[in-house]
Amino acid sequence: MSRWRPAGAIALLLLAGGVGALAGAAGPDSTGSPAAPWRLGFSERGLRLLEVPPLDELCEEKDRLLLEASEGACTPETPDLTPVPLDRDRAPVLRRSRLAERRTWWLLDLRGRSSQVTFPHLVALYSASGASGCYFLASEAVARDRAPVEGPTEENLVFAFPEPPRTPPAVRRPSGDWTLYDRAETKLPGRYCDLLKASEVRVVLGARYAGFASELSQAFAQPFSARLDARGRPETLWLVGWAASGPKSGELDAAWSVCRERAGRLQPLAVVYDADADEDRRYRPELVAAMDLDGDGADELVLSAHYGEGDEVKVFAWRGGGLVPVYDSAYFGQ
Repeated sequence: MSRWRPAGAIALLLLAGGVGALAGAAGPDSTGSPAAPWRLGFSERGLRLLEVPPLDELCEEKDRLLLEASEGACTPETPDLTPVPLDRDRAPVLRRSRLAERRTWWLLDLRGRSSQVTFPHLVALYSASGASGCYFLASEAVARDRAPVEGPTEENLVFAFPEPPRTPPAVRRPSGDWTLYDRAETKLPGRYCDLLKASEVRVVLGARYAGFASELSQAFAQPFSARLDARGRPETLWLVGWAASGPKSGELDAAWSVCRERAGRLQPLAVVYDADADEDRRYRPELVAAMDLDGDGADELVLSAHYGEGDEVKVFAWRGGGLVPVYDSAYFGQ
């Protein structure tokens, strides 16, 4: 993953077979409420940061406290993503939410290493644009002159659980590289172009399909292993997607799918496309890991969403016959 995008997060995808479309609303679960039992965070240079799920009223309170705390301490030259300490006692909305009540969390990184960490401090990340996301819990006190952070990467991303899972989830890293094919440089592989013609893809793209297909500029693909059925075994799957650009699609329009391979042909299990997304919120996903985060026996898929300006992390679940975003860290929520 490249440098953290000032609007970003990492995404997870929970699948159980079938075909579905993206269900629009992003948030800690499908309703936008902070109900997920686990959270995302990252670690840099001895400082661990754990996000508080972003709700509008929390972000508004954080903006006010950050403005007060950074007044006189931050200048136009202050780098973005500089941690700024905040006073919990001056955050009544946060206290009422009880989202920062728990101080000790059990952490798991993508190498399968675990640790128990206490987060007694509250911080926000400074941004000259003002779009600095919501609150973070911090493991250490933050000095005013602390260096800025880079944000989550595959090396420093952690998942935080309120209690140690009975069985720590297996972390399944990708079985192959993420490969991007660009029509300007090479012929797009036929199997991925053929997959775009599948009825499942056509249904999800709807009225946008013809324009998207005519302006197809890129395809990307990645093999990986995941357990989709809690009673089954891990199986080899493919993440395959497409990007279009042109008068009908704008600078970037993107759709992607998770597929099984049968007799040499790719069969879509799910197709994700958000026709209502702003152009700067369209992305090309890359699998980072598959792991059972909620303890139900089936894997979630940790995805790095590649935007035009950087990367972020997201979470989807298979519910009601489609893929629903269940956790969007939205570190830099608007």
